[in-house]
Amino acid sequence: MRTGLLVCCWFLALLVRGQEYNYVRYDTRDGLAGSTVYDVVQDKDGFIWFGTENGLSRFDGKHFKNYTVKDGLPDNEVLTLFAD
Repeated sequence: MRTGLLVCCWFLALLVRGQEYNYVRYDTRDGLAGSTVYDVVQDKDGFIWFGTENGLSRFDGKHFKNYTVKDGLPDNEVLTLFAD
């Protein structure tokens, strides 16, 4: 009886699946400023900001806009972000 219960639980576990999350991996080929991301924050407008070793990236859900020292950053390496 105990073996039958274990087999039944095993088959039930195969049938029941938890929710699987959808992940998308973005990198520099997609427009991210750098491959090393130090910090991530989402602002009140829904933009996601990434601090990288090569600048700051703003993501709107489809496209990246990058900011560097040419755009007024004091340094390209952005270690910490804070949504104000």
